Amino acid sequence: MESRNSDAEELLRMRQFLQEATLEEKQAFIRNIQYWYIVDPDYNYEIWSLVQEVIHTFNE
Repeated sequence: MESRNSDAEELLRMRQFLQEATLEEKQAFIRNIQYWYIVDPDYNYEIWSLVQEVIHTFNE
């Protein structure tokens, strides 16, 4: 299985994508990120926070 990093460069790339993403792309991002990362505040807080930020944009 290919591993993924969540370093500052990768997080920046994700944030840049999400700034321009449609609602459907954001929903797909949340779905897909579950396959690549352990999305848990105790394991990978940066990814967890990013997912929370995306979810909050659904109400905007």
